[in-house]
Amino acid sequence: MNVEEIAQKWMDSCCESIQQYDHAAHMNLISKDVKVFGVPGYDLIGYEDWFSQCEYEFNEKLIAETSYEGLKIRQSDEQRIMFLTHETIRATDGTEDTHPIEVVLSHEEDGQWRVTQERLLTSEEANQLGIA
Repeated sequence: MNVEEIAQKWMDSCCESIQQYDHAAHMNLISKDVKVFGVPGYDLIGYEDWFSQCEYEFNEKLIAETSYEGLKIRQSDEQRIMFLTHETIRATDGTEDTHPIEVVLSHEEDGQWRVTQERLLTSEEANQLGIA
């Protein structure tokens, strides 16, 4: 698989696990060392925060659908892939949140590609990076 296919497979698996409210499958896509930056009101979100938030959202069935649009590889090597995409989260109450994100996937010791870093981008950053 090339880097685009790996990134696309990760995004597809994320969407599928969310749509099926499969907490275990979803968390298997997230590294225990994950760091999320740029979420308003939070300095940093880690694995435990992600785990708890998803557990609550899945149990309450709050997310109707998640999708990703566009894929722009920024850099990659055998162990890491950094890419840009637009993430849309559609809640069951009809609200929708779309934002550009930068994702770093790392090939972990068990052979699984997991997100180790995610950063919500500002519109200005997205414009500068050519994904606006």
